[in-house]
Amino acid sequence: MRSIFIFMPYNPGDVIMALHLVPYLKVRFPDSVLDFIVGDESLGLVKGLSGIDRILILPRRPMRSGFLEGTPINDLLPLLHAQVKPREDGPYSLGINLFQPIFGAFLASYLGAEKKVGLFAEPGAGVKVHTHWMERWMALPAERGALPLHTVDFFRLAVDEALEERDREGHRQALDERNPWPPPNPNALFPAVECEPPIPGADRKFPKAILHPGSAWIGKRWPIENWVALSKALLEAGWEVAITGSQEEAGLKEAWTTDMQAGYPAQLAFYLGALDWEGMKALSARSDWLISGDTVAMHLGAASGCRILALFGASNPRETGPYGSRHLIWETESSGYPPQLALGKPHAGLKELNAGEVIDFLLKGKGPVTGKLLETRLHPELGVQVLRNKAGECEDEGILSRWLSSYGEEPAGMDPGTRPSALEGLLQSLDRACGQPTLENLKELELVEAAWAKESSGSFTWETYRIASNGISISPLTEHLEQRRLRLKRALREWK
Repeated sequence: MRSIFIFMPYNPGDVIMALHLVPYLKVRFPDSVLDFIVGDESLGLVKGLSGIDRILILPRRPMRSGFLEGTPINDLLPLLHAQVKPREDGPYSLGINLFQPIFGAFLASYLGAEKKVGLFAEPGAGVKVHTHWMERWMALPAERGALPLHTVDFFRLAVDEALEERDREGHRQALDERNPWPPPNPNALFPAVECEPPIPGADRKFPKAILHPGSAWIGKRWPIENWVALSKALLEAGWEVAITGSQEEAGLKEAWTTDMQAGYPAQLAFYLGALDWEGMKALSARSDWLISGDTVAMHLGAASGCRILALFGASNPRETGPYGSRHLIWETESSGYPPQLALGKPHAGLKELNAGEVIDFLLKGKGPVTGKLLETRLHPELGVQVLRNKAGECEDEGILSRWLSSYGEEPAGMDPGTRPSALEGLLQSLDRACGQPTLENLKELELVEAAWAKESSGSFTWETYRIASNGISISPLTEHLEQRRLRLKRALREWK
């Protein structure tokens, strides 16, 4: 493996999850050159990380939050050529594009790669999702709340799929001796950074707990009055506490009364909008606890060695929870998997969770009344992160086993009685079109696809089928239809 690129430029939480691939790839391919392509606002997350040979920086403009803002791709690429350009010794050995907007597919293809993971623009075939694992992960906006695997594990499994060797019959070759997963310590991805103890007073100290109350999404926010009550109880118990947040969240400080702010001069510090990435890494590495919702601070703290207590509402902790061992997740969604990820409105479970329950857990070890506590662990046999309940049982072992065992296999044994009527019609229509791709059969296929899309709007299987179908070359037509049928059946087997 001569050279590798990883492309995840924006959204700092996603950047941190992508960075977990770096130690894995460098242990597996120590002599390879690894380039990481990142946006300028996330540069501080990538700097100093062992294993990255070159950092290629994309400006925030002209792509605000990853969108082209009307700039034609042919005009955009020359603007970026001075910073991100193809290798002079030919295409990369492995290209990993984890960025979902279409721009990433064009840039990934511009750089070039022999083996591919994620979105790439294919000449004459549009945009294609490479690897079945990335098809699963990119099937959005489906019921993403029902994904049972962590995003980091999706990334790693997609890389394994792209790199694996197969025999002539297509059977998977063993990767045991070449597959050092997880890295030695995913809880310490970021190196330790020196800094001064932040808690003021004669005897300056690092905080015992970091409280991070804010979030860009309403559905991830625990009410601010609960954060104030939690901090007061911890301070009264003798804990040192730091309150962190972004510049946009600086106004949250007003929730703490002036008397309370002044009443604990040697225990309480506010860092709302005052810390850069390096400062947050340093603070997290020297604190016992970081308490947060599903935020960038949660991911950064977990990767810096701090133990996390994550309060989850509208997002799915199995997919985007803290990565590593012994972190705790307080799941407030009563159904387990959040339906439709309603991030834009307050979450009923988070609203119901009162400060007293969290205080009793941290100070007295009492279990929850609202929701449940789950602990992150690496499954010794499946090799992926799982969530364990109070009894030490893996919450999702059944569906995880089905997902992982279905890798590369021909789906079989589905029960027609469990399928919706429109889906049954789609399967029959696909069978007819594969046998005889006449104009009449193709027109019928188009009609039943529309019927199923209407019946199962937003479902994971529909989105998987749609995206997978869009990624298949239209020529030859019989092969396209066969691949479409195979991928639909695979999706159904995973989710029945």
